[in-house]
Amino acid sequence: MKNYNQIRKYSTSLFKTILEKKINFDDVKNQLNFILNNLNDDLKIILEHPAIEIDKKEELIKNIFKNKIIEELMNFIVLLSVKKKLNLLKDIVNFFDQITSEFLNIEKIVVKSAFELDIKQKEKLEKMFENILNKKTNVDYIIDKKLICGIMINIRDKILENSIKTRLTQFKNNIIINWQL
Repeated sequence: MKNYNQIRKYSTSLFKTILEKKINFDDVKNQLNFILNNLNDDLKIILEHPAIEIDKKEELIKNIFKNKIIEELMNFIVLLSVKKKLNLLKDIVNFFDQITSEFLNIEKIVVKSAFELDIKQKEKLEKMFENILNKKTNVDYIIDKKLICGIMINIRDKILENSIKTRLTQFKNNIIINWQL
């Protein structure tokens, strides 16, 4: 990841501030996502423009996000704009999310399936993950029609897959290998 050290530095700094002030992590994550959704490229250019004074940038940020985000996040966005690091915000938010998940002992898992899983299937999977990992889990469910049928699970840097797509690919590779002999 490009700029990893800077991303880590800003994320860790934000995490320490939130921890010290005992602010709810979920609230902060929601507000960070709100900022990401509302901070478009044009606004980033304005906020990072060297001709605009810091006071004006701070005033603009406060006007846009007033009563929507906490003061610590306003100050954080001002800092990123002054340092011309708003382009790193998405990566900073992702890294912050990783740090808070580790701190709260929550494992992030992504489950991809060809079709929507019903509530019982999701509950069963989540309970199984929590029992195996001995942690709370935060599971994101994604529908991926390319799987044809089956499921793919991403836990940490591991991928567990049992799908027809994978089996067809393996079958095709076996035919090619055997045909060449």
